[in-house]
Amino acid sequence: MSQIVKCEICGHVYNKRYLQIHLRRAHGQPRGAASHVSSESEAIQQILSLAERLSDEGRKRLLERLSAVTEKDS
Repeated sequence: MSQIVKCEICGHVYNKRYLQIHLRRAHGQPRGAASHVSSESEAIQQILSLAERLSDEGRKRLLERLSAVTEKDS
């Protein structure tokens, strides 16, 4: 049975079996790239690199989601 998952980068919904292919093709993310981050500063650099590729609307949505996350932590 297929499982539906959401892409953490663009928010689109995909079959779990297809998600890794989508990430690699649409976002240039090689398999397991998120697990290769060895420090917080590297993670921030990757996030900034991805954010630079977003449209203005995408950046706006990203900032809204980041604000929501920081409000939860407060």
